[in-house]
Amino acid sequence: MSIANLQGRFALVTGCMGGIGTAICQALGEAGATIVGGDLSPDGEGWKAEHGIKGDYVQLDVTKEEDWAGASAYIEREYGALDILVNNAGVSIVDRMEDTTLEAWRMQMAVNSDGPFLGTKACLKLLKKSGATSPYGSSVVNISSIAGLRGVSMSTGYCASKGA
Repeated sequence: MSIANLQGRFALVTGCMGGIGTAICQALGEAGATIVGGDLSPDGEGWKAEHGIKGDYVQLDVTKEEDWAGASAYIEREYGALDILVNNAGVSIVDRMEDTTLEAWRMQMAVNSDGPFLGTKACLKLLKKSGATSPYGSSVVNISSIAGLRGVSMSTGYCASKGA
């Protein structure tokens, strides 16, 4: 099943090595998009081979502005376009509120809330440029969770970050 005809379109998917991220990359690839996956691991080639992903990979920590700048510059240099940004990277720490450390709270906020902001900001110029020359425009897709709308007692940091 194909989600659309995305021939000639370029997509960056963060958190690509997780189950949801891999499935997003596979679906976009099946629809014809050129994929650039981004994740923390230095072994993008192994991930692509294991899951049959045709495309590219950039090592990307979504909490680091300099990583986003590098990923955006790489995509512009290699492809000249970015039509779809999927902010999928996410982290969840399951713990009681009274046992949640400030470090754990801040890490969830950094990945789940700051990451999409930094990514959209870093890729916006390229998304606008690509969107202006395409009859379809460009798209930013932020993956969230029902937990962003409804609290879960053992996931207060996760819920707050997804609600943001």
